[in-house]
Amino acid sequence: MAETVHNPDRYMADLRQILAQGRKRIGVLLCAGTPVALRVDPATGQLKVGGEPLIPAIAGLTEQVIAKLGESDRAVVNDLSKKLGNNANIEMILSKIRSLAAVIGTNKINGLDAGGFADLGRAICEEIGRIVGAKLPTNSNPYTELVAWIGGVDRKHAIEIFTANYDLLMEEALERSRVPYFDGFSGSHEPFFDPSTIANDDLPARWVRLWKLHGSLGWVMKNETELV
Repeated sequence: MAETVHNPDRYMADLRQILAQGRKRIGVLLCAGTPVALRVDPATGQLKVGGEPLIPAIAGLTEQVIAKLGESDRAVVNDLSKKLGNNANIEMILSKIRSLAAVIGTNKINGLDAGGFADLGRAICEEIGRIVGAKLPTNSNPYTELVAWIGGVDRKHAIEIFTANYDLLMEEALERSRVPYFDGFSGSHEPFFDPSTIANDDLPARWVRLWKLHGSLGWVMKNETELV
């Protein structure tokens, strides 16, 4: 049997050629925690080797959110966190708070009734939104470089970006470079979700498809039934 030799340089050259031609369907996956790789100077907001993550990972996010809560709310959250186990994070804590708000009514747990837990949940969401709503550095960065590559070739098929993150960094990078994209919503005054456009794939190939698998900071529920 002939010996097979793996040549990474050859594979990379072939991949670069395929990507440069613009004829293949290409999907890009931005996994959870992608913004952690962007290290910035807290004072300037610009990229800095050894700087702090632009948006922290879930452990850092949990720590920062809890630290910003008032003393009484922080005590409630810390108690719930202990009951949820050693690996409890802010998403698990928020889910527990929402479930308590939905079922306890006027009864009290840790001094809070349903309304108190609902208020605590909103306070946590506001703090998460503040942290995750960080802006991209104004200088070149991986997000803007990805968009520059996407917009630099006349493509037969649209690039599809799948992201597990609910920040708005990809949207910011696309808009900064004036690259059109579609994320399932139509309209400017009050955008609405348009599933028919997704199903029919009616848009031009130059429009990036941006699919936010876990939702987005830019989405809200209207009347608890309609996503806008």
